[in-house]
Amino acid sequence: MRVMKFGGTSVGSPERIRTVAEIARNAASQEPVLVVVSALSGVTNHLRDGVQAAIRGEDTSSCVAVFSETHHSVAQDLFQGEMAPLATELEGLKNELASLLHGVKLLGECPPGVMATLFA
Repeated sequence: MRVMKFGGTSVGSPERIRTVAEIARNAASQEPVLVVVSALSGVTNHLRDGVQAAIRGEDTSSCVAVFSETHHSVAQDLFQGEMAPLATELEGLKNELASLLHGVKLLGECPPGVMATLFA
C-alpha cells in the first residue's frame, strides 16, 4: 500500500485539488493507495484564530462563516451542480464548528479533546 500525504497548499484551490486527485488516481491504478490531505490552505490558521477569539469571549460567527464559505466555494467549483449531498455535509460541519467554538467561549479555554477535533 502506498500512503500519499498532501499539505495545505497542495489542496489550496480547486485546480490543485484536481491535480492531487489525478496523482492519486494514477498511483491507485498501480497499487492500493491511502490519501491523507491537510486542511485547505489557510484554514488551520483561520481555525486557530477562531479558537483564540472564543477563548477571549469574542464573537466567532465570522470564523464560522469564512470556514463555510471557503469550503462551499471550493466544493461548488469541484462538483458543479452535484452539490446536494455535499452541501448537507458542509452544513453539518459548519454547525459542528459553531457549537465547538461556542463551548470554547463558554469555558474560556479549549480542552484537548476539542483541540483534537478541530485540528485532527
